Formats: sequence, structure tokens, C-alpha cells
Amino acid sequence: MPLARDPVVGLVHRESARCSGSAGVPAPFDAPTRRVVQRFSGACPSWMEESNVNKPISTVLFVACAAAFVVAPSPAQLTVRVSTGPTNFQGNFNSLWGVPSADGRYVAFHSFASNLVLSDLNGHLPDVFVKDRQTFGVTMASTDSAGAQANGGSIAPSMSADARFVAFESDASNLVLGDTNGVRDVFVKDLATGVTVRASVDSAGVQGSGPSYLAAIAPDGTWVAFESDASELVAGDTNGARDVFLHELATGITLRASVDSSGVEGNGASTWASVSSNGLRVAFESLATNLVAVDTNAAPDVFVYERATGTTTRVAVGVASAQGDGASGGASISADGRIVAFWSDATNLVVGDTNGVTDVFARDLLAQRTERVSVGVGGAQATGASTTSSSCQVSADGRWISFDSWASNLVAGDTNNATDCFVHDLWTRNNERVDVTTAGAQVSAGASAPSISANGRFVAMASSSSTLVTGDNNNYWDVFLRDRGALPATIGFCFGDGSEPAETTLCPCANFGAFGHGCANSVNTAGGFLGTTGATATDDVVLRGSGMPATAACIYLQGDALADVVFGDGVRCTGGALLRLRTKVNAAGLSAFPDSTDTITLSARGGVVPGSGARRWYQTYYRNASAAFCPPETFNVTNGTVLDW
Repeated sequence: MPLARDPVVGLVHRESARCSGSAGVPAPFDAPTRRVVQRFSGACPSWMEESNVNKPISTVLFVACAAAFVVAPSPAQLTVRVSTGPTNFQGNFNSLWGVPSADGRYVAFHSFASNLVLSDLNGHLPDVFVKDRQTFGVTMASTDSAGAQANGGSIAPSMSADARFVAFESDASNLVLGDTNGVRDVFVKDLATGVTVRASVDSAGVQGSGPSYLAAIAPDGTWVAFESDASELVAGDTNGARDVFLHELATGITLRASVDSSGVEGNGASTWASVSSNGLRVAFESLATNLVAVDTNAAPDVFVYERATGTTTRVAVGVASAQGDGASGGASISADGRIVAFWSDATNLVVGDTNGVTDVFARDLLAQRTERVSVGVGGAQATGASTTSSSCQVSADGRWISFDSWASNLVAGDTNNATDCFVHDLWTRNNERVDVTTAGAQVSAGASAPSISANGRFVAMASSSSTLVTGDNNNYWDVFLRDRGALPATIGFCFGDGSEPAETTLCPCANFGAFGHGCANSVNTAGGFLGTTGATATDDVVLRGSGMPATAACIYLQGDALADVVFGDGVRCTGGALLRLRTKVNAAGLSAFPDSTDTITLSARGGVVPGSGARRWYQTYYRNASAAFCPPETFNVTNGTVLDW
């Protein structure tokens, strides 16, 4: 089915958007589209009509409101509503598309509400707002450089990590001078200076004749990626199809990203861009068949464009880079450009994909490995489709991926029969449901379109539920933020893949494991993993190893300094005065120290005092008896983990 654009929020999907009747009431999500698609169940509102795109309305100067009090530090596991006014009064219409800053203090979103700021005079036209959770202040970002309100709808914000820059798309014609093309454009608001610029222009600042959509700003705020139907943004754009572009804010340079490695334009539509820091890599989906060689699956794929080299790579692939046998899209790329998350209908990206539904995957561009993210307890296949209304989102460090899913087996106790929002940890392979109350209770309405913060702690999402927080009785969709609480205090290191400046030794046989793991072994291409539970403050830390041969013997090690040497089939980074903490025998590839058979704590065995600030490095050495794997050695090690006592 060809790509189509929803006329309300301008997002590409695979069904035609329709307006009928006379109610004109927004129905915020359309699950089958795998996008945040705001569909109108009644007549199309006037701001959607082409004849009214440039209709003048009164503009006002926005005066930022802020409460004269400050919120207390966030406790663990907190859910709050953020699409509210300066004193936290609720909005009078739907709010959607929440995006948190790196530290979770700020959340950008778009809203049809007219009461979130003073003097919002454009009625229920959508505007882009930024909520400050510390002061409760609300800033309207979809304004011109003088603070005048947009005279057209503005939606789909993307925010830099520090919350200074907010990119969005808008039908307004008064946000910058000379906006006379009568179509939707992409803009960037600098909240520090108040300046608003148009990004969907060519390198000389000349506007295009076609509409532009779906802004994605780099975490450092330097580049903006977007999609456009305009043919004038770069020279030689003659394909008559939507393309993905990259615009540098400092220089005004505009590049086309949806090209092959020789710069040849794609022969099909490209959309849904995501950009890494400094604009070095752009992930996107495309129907084009000529961006890479042997693209014969007749389905949209996910690609990554490397700005420095001009190369384009297909990333929605399986073993040996085999192309998928189904559609893939909704790309999200980590800040360093290593991890790309996406949804796919393909059944051959990983072994054993037989559930017949859309799944979420992650591609490690360094290890050249694809793994399925939307899996249940113990790695079970999901019982329902995932990313039913949005793309998935990867955290800046590439460890955490947020997505929504109909599946009921991704976590225990999921009985609400609704789309829920989840966070998957690529290191531990664990899932956490985040559309729950502060007390952890599920809600009947569920939630959709999660967006995760840089460190994975905060997740913004939209829900029509009236029970996620107390006092929610506006009967509209709202934007919520889940604080997952303090994340694991341990620091993973020693992956053997060259990704760390302090540890440069590579896996000896190029046997790179999965993201966050040690080097691959003969029974697990993901490699062994060492993680922790508990905390140093409570002196109950447990080292937990996994991904090792089923019944292999292993030794838990502690060091007081760093090393960086090949060790068997892996890399050992635990050095200095090495201490053998305990020898264990794995069961199903798992073991732990201390476990129920031990009568000593990790700190006591390691000779460290909790609260002392002493730093120790840990790793697990294990037997890997296959002489044919990475000969001649028959042992390996997990990744390392660091504890500050």
C-alpha cells in the first residue's frame, strides 16, 4: 500500500486519512498506522483546509507563566501529568507527542488546548509547548522571534537534550519573514534567545514549494533532519518523491540524506528521519529500491546515511545482512549513531520469529548484529503487535528502547487488554511497563507513543486514561511523564568492540557480542553479560552473570585497577590486585555471587567498606570448551562492571 499523509498531524502511514460527518472531534491515535496519527472522526477542522492556511488571526505576545514554588526532588517511580498549565490545571483539549529533555526536567508536546498559557487566542489550533517540571512554567514554543503566536497549527516537537532548541512543523505563515509558500514548513525555536528560524529551506535560505514534515533535531541541537516534498531544497532533486534532508543551523547548509552512496537520489519516498549528535548519521525509512544494492524485497526498509562519507547502509537486515522479508520503519538512532531501533513485519531478521506480528528490533552498527526487542519474560515472543501507534525510541546512550505494544506477555501482570508503553534494557534484556500509576498499578486505557530521555530514566507518553494520576477528569488525551527512579548505579565497560576510549583492545576473533556484553562465545553470539542487583548503600549488591555456556564453571573476579588485554576469547579489563571472589557452576548459563549458598556479602569478600567511595572493577571468567571457536583458547570473560563503594 502506498505511503499517505494524514492531514491532521502530517504523518506518513499506510492508510488514507479520511474526514466525514460534522463532529470535528479529534480521535488522537490510529493504532494500525504505527504512527502518532491524530485522526478526526468528524469534519476536517478549518485549519486543515488549504484555503485557510494563511488566514490572518490576531497575534499576541506570550508572557511566560511560572509558579512561585518549586517541586520537590522526584521520588522513585513517579508518574505525573505534564500537559497542564502553570499551576498544573488541566488542559481543555487533547495533548500529544511528549518529548523529554535529557534530565527529564522539561517536556515538549503539542496541544489543542487553549488554556495552557495566557492569551492563547488561536482557539483549538494545536500549538507546541514546553513544560518546566521544576517551576511548573509553560512556554509556547510555536511563536515568532518576537513571541507572536502562530496563525496556523503547529505539531510534532523534537527537542535538543538541553531543552534549548525545539524543532516542529507548522502551517503558520507568520513565524518568519517571507513565508509565502502556503505549505507546511519545519521551524526551530531557540528558547534561550527567542529566535525562530525556518529549517526547511535550501542552503541559501530560499523556501521550497512543497510541504515539509517531521522535524528531528540532533541531541546537541546542531542539525535538523526532516522530510519534504519540495524539489528545490537541493540541486538535482528530480525524483518527484518525498526525500529526507539534513539542515545545519549554524551555517544554513541543507543536504539530502535519502541518496545512495554515490549521491544518486532514491526512486521512492523516504520519511521518518532520526539524527545522531552533530548530524553525523541519519536513520530513515524508504520505499526506494536503489539506495543499496540488491534491494528486491518490495517493502520499505530502514537506512542510515553517514554524512562524513556520504555512504548509505540498510540496517533493517538479518544475519549476514540479509534483507528483510517484510516492511520496516520508524527508525530511531542513538546519539553516537551506533544503535538503531525500528519496527518490522519481517520474519527473518532474527531466528525463530514466528509470531506473525509487528516487532521492535535493534541493530548494532558496530557489531553488525540485529536483535528483537519486543520479547517477553524469558525471551518469549510477543503475543501482540508492537509500535502500533508510533515509532520506537532509543536512549542517547543506546541502552534503553521505549515502545508501545498490544502484547500481554512482555511483563508479568499485564491484564488490561490495552496498548501499553514499555522500556527494554539492551544490556539485561529486561522489560519495564511505564504507563502505570505512581503506585505501579496498570490502567485500563493504557498509553501510546513513548519517548525516552537520554539516560533512560524518564519516559513521556500520551494517554486518555483518567486514572494514571489523581484529579484527571478533563476527558481528553494528556501527556504524562514516568520517572523510572534511580537507574542501576553500576557502570558497564569492557565490551571488546572499540567503543570505549579507555579500553581499546578488540575481541580477538572479531567475535563482537551484543551491545553492553562481552565478546561472543561458542553458544551465544550475544556474549556473556555481567550485571548487578542491589545497591552499595544498602550493602546488598549481587553480581549476576548470564549468557555463558550452560553448565560451565566460572570465577567472579574483583580488581582495584583497569587492565586492557586479550584474555582467551575475550578481553579482560579488571586488573591491579585481582581477587577471586568465588567459583560457581552455571545453571542454564546463569550464576551469581553471592547467592543463597553464600554466607558473606560482596563487600566483605572484596574487602571494601560501603560508603568509603572505593572503586572496584568486576568481571566473570568462564570456561568455553569449544576448541573450534576462536582457537586455540577455551575460555572467555563477560563484560565488566564498576562499583563505587
